[in-house]
Amino acid sequence: ARRLLLTRAALSGARLLLLDEPDDTLDREGAELVADFVRAADATALVVTHNLALARRMDALWFVEDGKVIEAGSP
Repeated sequence: ARRLLLTRAALSGARLLLLDEPDDTLDREGAELVADFVRAADATALVVTHNLALARRMDALWFVEDGKVIEAGSP
């Protein structure tokens, strides 16, 4: 189901992607495909993740705790 939803997002042409743990339950290859998709997408992507490897590939990081941004910057 997760792969199907990610495929739909990739083909949608959306200008904004909101992805909550997009690589959760995927194997390593699937997680790499998610990271490549997010970086190559012609859209702004907001990604919620606990995966540090995926987070490090993003342009900017926001650390949120108790609903508040406690730190922000580049990886």
